[in-house]
Amino acid sequence: MDLEKEKDLMWIAREGLKAPLPEQWKPCKTPAGDIYYFNFSSGDSIWDHPCDEHYRKLYQDEKEKWQKKQASASAAIAAKPSPAPKAKAGQQQSTSPSSSSTTATPMSSTSERQRLQSELETECAQLRAEQRQRLSELRAELEREERAAQHKLTLASEQAMEDFKRHMESKADREREEAVAVQRKQLDEAEAAHKARLDALRAQQQE
Repeated sequence: MDLEKEKDLMWIAREGLKAPLPEQWKPCKTPAGDIYYFNFSSGDSIWDHPCDEHYRKLYQDEKEKWQKKQASASAAIAAKPSPAPKAKAGQQQSTSPSSSSTTATPMSSTSERQRLQSELETECAQLRAEQRQRLSELRAELEREERAAQHKLTLASEQAMEDFKRHMESKADREREEAVAVQRKQLDEAEAAHKARLDALRAQQQE
């Protein structure tokens, strides 16, 4: 876009900078800190904002309309006949280069050009500031999401460790209970065997 000649189309650039992300698209950051966009539905990733293509096409369409309008206006001005200057009787038309009528036009044109140039520089500075703000907001959003994801990961890790600890404690309790049950069974069996031997001895003594 030629910002100096196409000032009337600058609204497209401004809208493009403020365009929201379509659904399923999210900004992501490379390890180097560069921002790209990822579609979580299709798996596509691109460097440009997903709406940039739409605004590029809109710019081309609006530029064609604007050029046609400019061409029509220029043709209408060229086709309009210029009125012939009228000189009063007895007076000679002044052709002096110091005439106010000849000096007013270039002075006015220069002043208008300076005003337009100042407006253009202001618009360009504003667009650059808006673009920097947009990138800054994207980076801030990504940093917030990274911190939130890290927090969730930490919580999930702590929960997993807690679950594992409870599982191991429960397993140890079961193993202790099983060991106690085995020991109890062995004691019962030993007592039963000892009682059987005593009964056998008593029976022998009675004989």
